[in-house]
Amino acid sequence: VFLDEFRTSKLCSQCHQTLSAVRYSVDTKLPKRKKCKGVVLVRNRAEVEFEDKKCHAVLRCDHENCEARYWDRDVNAAINMVELLKSEVLGHGRMEPFRRP
Repeated sequence: VFLDEFRTSKLCSQCHQTLSAVRYSVDTKLPKRKKCKGVVLVRNRAEVEFEDKKCHAVLRCDHENCEARYWDRDVNAAINMVELLKSEVLGHGRMEPFRRP
């Protein structure tokens, strides 16, 4: 079965609004190995330099009426693909938010 994946990982599978990237701060002075282990920050904040990073695997839905807040990118895309397949099988065609311009 061929399925066009256009916008499946970019739109929320609950409300079909655009998802935003999740950002988090990382202390740039810590060695890379320790960043992954969740190191407690030093007390002297003047010695800490933060860098804003983007998490590629997790997306956030900012739509106020949506019950979903955070999505794993791949899980969200899989749910959207199942819904697109159901829509095609039922003869409704491709859902509007997922149509190419």
